[in-house]
Amino acid sequence: MPRVACLDLPALPLQLVWRAEPAWRAYPVVVIDDDRPQGLVLWACERARAVGVLAGQRYAHALSLCPGLRARVVPPEQITAAITELRAVLHELSPRVEPGEPGTFWLDGEGLERIFPDRQGPIGTEWGLAIGRAIAKLGLRGAIVVGFSRFATYAIARATRHGVTVLRSDADERIAAANVPLARLDIDPKLREALARLGVSSVGQMVRLPGGGILERFGREPHRLYQLAAGERWDPLVPVAPPEAPDERVLLDDEEDDVERLVFMIKAPIDRLLDRLAARGRALTALHLELALKHAVGKIEIRADCIKPAGPTLDGRALLRLVHLRLTGMPPAAAVNAIRVWADDVGAS
Repeated sequence: MPRVACLDLPALPLQLVWRAEPAWRAYPVVVIDDDRPQGLVLWACERARAVGVLAGQRYAHALSLCPGLRARVVPPEQITAAITELRAVLHELSPRVEPGEPGTFWLDGEGLERIFPDRQGPIGTEWGLAIGRAIAKLGLRGAIVVGFSRFATYAIARATRHGVTVLRSDADERIAAANVPLARLDIDPKLREALARLGVSSVGQMVRLPGGGILERFGREPHRLYQLAAGERWDPLVPVAPPEAPDERVLLDDEEDDVERLVFMIKAPIDRLLDRLAARGRALTALHLELALKHAVGKIEIRADCIKPAGPTLDGRALLRLVHLRLTGMPPAAAVNAIRVWADDVGAS
């Protein structure tokens, strides 16, 4: 079964402050949105929380609780730059990387066994350790969980918070995920409180509830969470291109749900992508196809497919036939309004 790794870096903005100010690890530290008394605390370290400083408080109030408090503003562009830096490093350890909320990433482990051979421990141990070493070199800390599904590895990473965890089997993953407290997950506090009133405080307790009841009582988003936790919902990685990878995009004037016409529209970006690879002396080893599916106004889902030819190629017709086979065998669930293609590549021989 293919492996997937989740990397979760708790409180990434706080870690960026510590990376810039290493001596501050010995002090209570917060990240604020504005360096003024009325600024809001966005993140607080454990030392600050121990004296009552919490996210959401005004900076002036936090200072009254902890006179020795250190504070920094971490602008969005600094977080974006850090995520780009992390993506570049993680793409050296997997060709398919998906960023989630700031500080969370998933990596696809398919085909990496020969690159990271395991001398001891379960399959994926050396890969997980390599991810940990790469993050440590950036001056960051987090949890790496190597398992089999996006949701379970994420839940376990949020619970463990640091170190490398490698799961031997899908059954071990389900057991570990079931023990994760819901308080560790980024879910609506109102939902968490409502479930707590039912005596439900862990992932395992939640999935023992009837799914239909979750949908009827709490709505679609909690039901989606339930399906992910119960393994009832297909949840593939949605990788992004490496920062330096060429990609091609098409925005459709009209939404398209006909597979034949859609394949015709995909041909032009594939041809442009192959031309760019050829100009760099590269050949495609995997075609990543992303389709933006419009289910309703304001509700867009990204469908991601990875199509692998038999060997490195620049043959657009052969790739288009593979795309046609994929889309006719598994048509899009809604009309498409945007197309994006990018490639894994190697030097052309």
